[in-house]
Amino acid sequence: MLKKEHDVSMKILTLQALLRRLPKHHLKRHQVEKELARRIAGLRGEESINYELSLLQGKNEYIFQDLRLPNGEHYFQIDALLLHPNFILTIEVKNIGGTIYFDKKFNQMIRILNDQEEVFPNPILQIKRQRTHLKEFLNSHKIEDIPIESLIVFSNPYTLLKSSPEYTPQELSNIIQRAELPFKIERFKQTYNSEKLTPKDIRRLSSLLLKKHIPSPNTTLENYKINPGELLKGVHCPNCFELPMQRKLRKWYCSQCKIFSTTAHINSIFDYYLLLSETITNRKLQDFLQLPSRTSSLHLLRSMNLESIGTTKGTKYFLDFDTFSTLNRISY
Repeated sequence: MLKKEHDVSMKILTLQALLRRLPKHHLKRHQVEKELARRIAGLRGEESINYELSLLQGKNEYIFQDLRLPNGEHYFQIDALLLHPNFILTIEVKNIGGTIYFDKKFNQMIRILNDQEEVFPNPILQIKRQRTHLKEFLNSHKIEDIPIESLIVFSNPYTLLKSSPEYTPQELSNIIQRAELPFKIERFKQTYNSEKLTPKDIRRLSSLLLKKHIPSPNTTLENYKINPGELLKGVHCPNCFELPMQRKLRKWYCSQCKIFSTTAHINSIFDYYLLLSETITNRKLQDFLQLPSRTSSLHLLRSMNLESIGTTKGTKYFLDFDTFSTLNRISY
């Protein structure tokens, strides 16, 4: 049973918004594009194992995708977690093509593609740390004596896996291709054949995992050391993506493709939410959308039926993802 699906990837949405708002020749643009491509590939890899997980038939088997749990003052992330009465399985998904070489001497994972070598952190160490953090998390909530297994799943069936001879077969046994996942889980069920968690325990732990999950904070501008003043302002045209549109007679007009829109501003306010703040004032909206008057921006804010606090010029309006999900937002 799927108890938690993938979160809408705010990181991906934020990187897309940042690319819309960075000048074409900005020094950080290539870096942002590369990170966005990596994030999208990672998400596709995680989603690619949904079919294999759907083959599980157990009544008390719960699946959680994209968990971020606390461990003291820090957090750890799990691509997918299977909660079974007899054991817990964490799954780390890698959507990487080419030839993958696990080097034990330097604890690196090396990808060879088109005669180019690229070094990645070793996921074998990653799942060891992940298992330790999960065990500490469970112990802190008085949940003990349940086996924890971990798998590294390569979602691309054409990825060639190799390793240095220092690795033993046992050390490599938790690195698999996606198609092997259901069979590997069945072997875990045969290995761990005694119940550690009752149905009531399963439900309680399931509620705990959902309650303790905390989405990643948005620190994109800080990570790339980009000043908010470097961002492009104005409203993008929903048709040709030209920036900025002009405000005419309570509509948005694109001088490039000559279309009018009544809702083009919603995408731009969504960009503001993703990149700058979860609250906005009339003055800040006027500046970001490059509106000619405070009356125009106030009309747009009120038309969105946002929650607010204050009654004067300093009134703050609260932005949240659900609001934009229900509005007529256009996909770029």
